[in-house]
Amino acid sequence: MTVIFQEALGKSKFKPITYPLTKPFFTYSLGKLPNGIRWHSFAGKLDEEWYGGVGSYWVISKRKRVIATLTTPLPDQNTPPPARCRLNDAQAKKLDNFLIAILPWFEELEEKKIRRDIFTRERFRFQLAD
Repeated sequence: MTVIFQEALGKSKFKPITYPLTKPFFTYSLGKLPNGIRWHSFAGKLDEEWYGGVGSYWVISKRKRVIATLTTPLPDQNTPPPARCRLNDAQAKKLDNFLIAILPWFEELEEKKIRRDIFTRERFRFQLAD
């Protein structure tokens, strides 16, 4: 899991980051869960290996947010993808199963329950409320 902490530049504008959707990564799917959390899944080939993942963010104060990204290796592209697709069937199935496993965890989270005490001097604390 990768966790990125961002501070706002101004009103509702955060410092731009390129992770995770710089080339060679592309959007696979995205959505919004019933609890209001938006998620974004992606895939791509990096250093001869295929990867897929999903990420989301939580605003933890007026000027700070946390981005969490989880990734998984995908099978090689031994067979070509179907027309107008970037992933073959095996890759898509693996990423779909990954999303089925991860999204319920995102669904249990609520911004209001996330306690924040980050950006301290030398370390940060990020804890989910019980």
